[in-house]
Amino acid sequence: MYWLCALPLLDSKDRTWNLLQQKTTYDTDMSINYRFDLPELRIGTLDSLMVLSDDLVKVNGLMEAVVNKIRRQLFEMQTLTANEDKDPQEVLVEGMPPDNYLERFSWDEAKYPPRRPLQETISTLTETVQRLEDDLKVSHLLLLNVLPEKTASTMMIIDAWLCAYAAMGIARVFSHNSC
Repeated sequence: MYWLCALPLLDSKDRTWNLLQQKTTYDTDMSINYRFDLPELRIGTLDSLMVLSDDLVKVNGLMEAVVNKIRRQLFEMQTLTANEDKDPQEVLVEGMPPDNYLERFSWDEAKYPPRRPLQETISTLTETVQRLEDDLKVSHLLLLNVLPEKTASTMMIIDAWLCAYAAMGIARVFSHNSC
């Protein structure tokens, strides 16, 4: 299980990180921590933040719904392949297992430049998630049509962008199935 925590800044990012490590890992052995660095995004004015606050509620709902659909459909696909006496599908995020992706996450500054206004970044993320939802529906229907036919060798690729809360990152999820 992973927890994503935002911490108040104590003098510097490094000092905050070192204190977290000391209190939760070295002193008490309560957790293993991984740094999830995000760039300092261009915030704008207080007025623009107030306008964004209403939009963020909607964006959060959309992203949470899509992540839950991805989770549910991956579970269904793994159940379908298990019922067909096949190896369970391996889920990869950007070519690596989800745990590795989360532990090595880095913000894609080419796709989501930190100097871009926050409203534009949120719009880009929202468009990406909406495309994901459409692609996910198509891929799921294709899988449901392919599995019963038991074709010799079928590779299913689900192009899915996982989003963790508004601007927390985007990941492609690929699922490989040999039917």
